[in-house]
Amino acid sequence: MSEKPQCAEDHLKQPEQLLSFATFALAGCGLYASSLYSYLLFHTLVEIFCVFVMLAVFLLSWNSRRLLDNHYFLFIALSFITSGALEVLHTFTYKGIGIFPGYDANLPTQFWIAFRYVFSLSFLAAPIFITRKVNVAATLTAFTVVTALLIAAIFAGYFPDCFIEGRGLTPFKVFSEYLIIAFLLVSIALLRLNRKAFHPRVLNTLILAIVSAMAADAAFTKYISVYGPANLLGHLFLFLSAFLTYRAIVVTGIREPATLLFRNLELSQQALKNSEERLHFALETSHIGAWDVDLLEHTAFRSAEHDRIFGYAEPQPKWNYEIFLDHVVPEDRPEVQRKFSLGTDRQADWSFECRIRRTDGELRWIWAAGRYRSTESGGLRGMTGLIQDITERKRAEEALQKAHNELAKQIEQRTGELREKEVLLKEIHHRVKNNLQVISSLVSLQADGSTDETVRDGLQDVMYRVRSMALVHEKLYQSADLARIDFAEYSESLLNYLWQAHGAAAATVRLTLETEPLSLPVDSAVPCGLILNELAGNALKHAFRGRNQGEVTVSLGSIGERTVRLGVRDDGVGLPPGLDWRETGSLGLRLVQMLAGQLSATVQVNSLEGTEFEIIFKQRSS
Repeated sequence: MSEKPQCAEDHLKQPEQLLSFATFALAGCGLYASSLYSYLLFHTLVEIFCVFVMLAVFLLSWNSRRLLDNHYFLFIALSFITSGALEVLHTFTYKGIGIFPGYDANLPTQFWIAFRYVFSLSFLAAPIFITRKVNVAATLTAFTVVTALLIAAIFAGYFPDCFIEGRGLTPFKVFSEYLIIAFLLVSIALLRLNRKAFHPRVLNTLILAIVSAMAADAAFTKYISVYGPANLLGHLFLFLSAFLTYRAIVVTGIREPATLLFRNLELSQQALKNSEERLHFALETSHIGAWDVDLLEHTAFRSAEHDRIFGYAEPQPKWNYEIFLDHVVPEDRPEVQRKFSLGTDRQADWSFECRIRRTDGELRWIWAAGRYRSTESGGLRGMTGLIQDITERKRAEEALQKAHNELAKQIEQRTGELREKEVLLKEIHHRVKNNLQVISSLVSLQADGSTDETVRDGLQDVMYRVRSMALVHEKLYQSADLARIDFAEYSESLLNYLWQAHGAAAATVRLTLETEPLSLPVDSAVPCGLILNELAGNALKHAFRGRNQGEVTVSLGSIGERTVRLGVRDDGVGLPPGLDWRETGSLGLRLVQMLAGQLSATVQVNSLEGTEFEIIFKQRSS
């Protein structure tokens, strides 16, 4: 329901409500006037009206019981139709009526308290059946039995006295009225907790009815005479409570059954309306048009956005598949027809993208999708679909594809340049290795031609050092990675070369390798290789003098994150006692110090059993 019709409906209800309450006011004045003439007449009219309201509530709830989604009112109605007998007996036994001679004012007061107990406890228990179904037969039987037992107890004299002539109300009666007020107060709280199950107007009116009933019970604690002013005031509040109950349940149930009897249905309809409004908003803001065709009802629907996508400022009076195809550009029509026909033949979901020509001549891209709806017997009932302008998305995709192609072209170009540089770098490593090997060969020839043993040994050391550097470039030339080498493999090649080069001096020395695969960048591999060359060469030349055999162990591995440990250990004679290897005049050890400095490495020496050098350094990024 839109806002304007709702406002109009509320405006129309206002005169009716004013007339209703004006009628109540006149009836109240008439009742008061009747009390001046005869209090018995006043009392009887009020009580008969209350009984009439209870009967009306029962008839309404009983005849709609199979349709109710909230059994709160049905439970109250079942209570009313049975406990109403107590209200009728209270009216007919009232002092002065004379239908039951021999009884005083205590009898009607007992019937009144019995009725109010059932009334208040019914309102207290009714919220249980907001979400549960009432077992009508069991509930009606229970209320009937309770009512019959109360009537029997009262006539048999087992029910406590409530009024004593000449003294007024008994403590039991006063206490009962306040207890009943407490029950009704709790029932209001329970109603508030379950307020979503009731229409606000029904809920508020019902709460006012219960409050009026509480006011009546409070007034009934103050009278001494059953004809007194407090009793009169209590019955006026009782009349107001019955009137409000009539308005909340009977009038609303007849004029607006969905508001009272089918509240869940009303809430579902409201939720559906809200959902439709949200969907409409989402489609509109997303520029998505919707359409629907019902072949059985011969009806069609299109949203305003649907026609706007095709360039129409106002919705068109007519639309069909042929009009749609006229907008599709000729190049895309065969594919659109094929996909549409395929979906129709299979009654399956379909979707496609195509270009359209709007009424203003502008070329746009659209996405369309549809779903077929079937009847219960499996026949075709209709179709529902969506259409969206995706021109901006297509433009973005084209721009992205263009950027992707350009980037791919640049990557291909850069890759070619890198390949050229890689070939060039390999050639450089190859030439450096060859040049170093030439230098090594020249030094070797010079050493072979020297008669001075000291000079020859020095030249051989130079040859070994040059060879260790040349081997690095050889490994790089052979490697797929031109920036790093496998140092474990390099170490094995270098040490095998040294053992072969030293000939007989190394023949009786066993080489043990304890290495793990480890990749080092060039600027770490060269100094590290030179250190290994110096330490292994020193071990071969000096560690085993005067001995026929020995062992050199080379270890290599990672310790911790990006930390490398290189160890060279021999079981030879060890360093001379008191020798500080850092202060020695040996060129080889001075080179070890210098190269360790290049690596920012720490060097530890142990010469208790043979000699062990341990070099620890952090890996550098390549």
